[in-house]
Amino acid sequence: MDKDYDQIIVNPVPIYMGAFPITVQPPASVVINLCGDRTFDPSWGQIVLAMPMRDSPRPEDLPDREQLEHFLAAVHIFTRREASYWHCLAGLNRSGLALAAYLHLFWGMPISKAISLLREKRSPWVLCNPLFEGTLRTWYGTDDEQEFTPISFDDYLRERYGRSSGS
Repeated sequence: MDKDYDQIIVNPVPIYMGAFPITVQPPASVVINLCGDRTFDPSWGQIVLAMPMRDSPRPEDLPDREQLEHFLAAVHIFTRREASYWHCLAGLNRSGLALAAYLHLFWGMPISKAISLLREKRSPWVLCNPLFEGTLRTWYGTDDEQEFTPISFDDYLRERYGRSSGS
């Protein structure tokens, strides 16, 4: 995750995923903002669609399924023909949740494949909050996609910052 963003998919339209703040304008005309309190330089001329979400281990902090799907249906109006940039603060959990659900709902991708794709293209730490991955698998996974081994958040902190959640 040394870059501002990563290209996830090229066809039928490019999808990028990353963090905020971003120092280089992404090649996308639509920005999907999952932090809600961040804006882009208006001179970039992008359409910004926002759904504020917290990156929290508490289920009550997640949007409910209907809210997420309603937002993604609105997003699809813009992203089905235009390149999009999906971001949250770190470009891992909130954007991972929304983009994996989008790929499943609107591109017909199995949820396990969507999660794997994001980890391959963006970072192995995508959905390091186990609540987010578990929620996706519960909502959209088939019977054989329910079980998973959560990514160790402490391992992520050690690799990224040289410390664990207890330090």
